[in-house]
Amino acid sequence: GWQERGSKSLALAGLAFGLAAGTKSTVALALPGLALAALLLVFLPGRSAAQPSGEQPVNRLASRLRPGLSRLGVILASGLAAFILFGMFIYAQNQLAYGNPLSVPQWTGELLKSDLSKSERLAKNLLLYTFQAADLTGLPAVIRQPLAEFEANLVQAAVQRLPALQGARFGRWLTQLNRILYGPQTVHEDQAWFGPLFLLLFLPAALIQAIQGLRQRDPLRLGLLGLTFGFLLTQAYVQEWSPYKGRYFVLVVPLAMPLLLPWLELRGLAGRLARWGIVILSLLVISVTVLTNYMKPLSGPNAIWKLDDIRIRTINHPSFEPVLRAVEANVPTEASLAT
Repeated sequence: GWQERGSKSLALAGLAFGLAAGTKSTVALALPGLALAALLLVFLPGRSAAQPSGEQPVNRLASRLRPGLSRLGVILASGLAAFILFGMFIYAQNQLAYGNPLSVPQWTGELLKSDLSKSERLAKNLLLYTFQAADLTGLPAVIRQPLAEFEANLVQAAVQRLPALQGARFGRWLTQLNRILYGPQTVHEDQAWFGPLFLLLFLPAALIQAIQGLRQRDPLRLGLLGLTFGFLLTQAYVQEWSPYKGRYFVLVVPLAMPLLLPWLELRGLAGRLARWGIVILSLLVISVTVLTNYMKPLSGPNAIWKLDDIRIRTINHPSFEPVLRAVEANVPTEASLAT
């Protein structure tokens, strides 16, 4: 909607963001990237924008910025209205219940707590998020295993060469890292990211878009890149790493998908081979993931068709199974339990 004459699409975009802000407080992690994208859209009009002449420099600057500022104003106004009317409800509830708009203060403080300095945490998290973005989930074991070993050795070599990542303070996350580097290579929904296609497609496309965006002074391309990598830097700077943070990136990855356009613009034999390769690999990853997902396997010795409901519910936490079976066997159906 940014390039359209009317403001309906911009108002809808603001409305969507205001509603999204009310779904989960982690939307705040996108704010720095969104602010960077907004600055680029307003202050970088692009080569094709008309440059007023014969005016004072201040008037010329105002004329150049006015269209972008007015569009940004529509987004902010509709987004703020949607947030006040609908989105802020959960924050008001939290404030009344816990004295904190985000959540229980102790939980929020623990989430942001770290023994590392900000720079140490940023360096460590960027390394580990890059490793996890090279996600091998969905590849057949015969392909995944050697790639996982190569990836593990690469990450370990990088960790050993960074003095900031050594010492007793790093013991806790090193234990978690070694577990996912050298543990069983299972298809696990808690640790999976976006599959092998994501990094293969996204990194080359992002590089091409960055080069074209800088050459053409294109605020849309650069704004999308700013939003995407701004989110990554914010997440890496604010929160401590764990193997299960991939879900946070669900917020920004769909917004970054237009950056993959260069793959659709390939022509001739190269374009056909690329598109067929993407389709075949996608189908392979989907099939392997659906059939062998650790939490809900459809094939193999732990296929859910062979398990009862208690085993299915505790497949990710086997230690809970005897407790649930004891409750099922000894507690009457109409009884209530309390802890």
